[in-house]
Amino acid sequence: MIRSKLMHQGFGGPLALVAFCAFAGSAAADDNSAFIEQVGTLNISKQLQHGYANTADTLQTGAGNAQTTEQRGDSNFSIANQNGDNLLSFIIQEGTANSATIYQSQNAMPIRVQQFGSGLTILLHQN
Repeated sequence: MIRSKLMHQGFGGPLALVAFCAFAGSAAADDNSAFIEQVGTLNISKQLQHGYANTADTLQTGAGNAQTTEQRGDSNFSIANQNGDNLLSFIIQEGTANSATIYQSQNAMPIRVQQFGSGLTILLHQN
């Protein structure tokens, strides 16, 4: 099991954070957990996870933030919580029994979820 927690705060310019990569092919690639918290403007979060039972959790507060999560494998869970103006959230999941949840508040913007496989669930909330 690999656990990763990254926190980033910044203002005034485009800031990129590549958060977490875990590659399938061994037992160590399963059951990974990644948490990203970003506060500020124009933040970008990207996560890529391969394997089984991975968790991706992104929290962004501020304007112009974007998050992308890509998970390939079975029983993966992704949650994105964004609060601010001009937000973008994109989740891609491939496999079986994957779940995605996205919450956006204030002046919420585009959400895009692509899921390929069976037994998939999506929960979207924009306020």
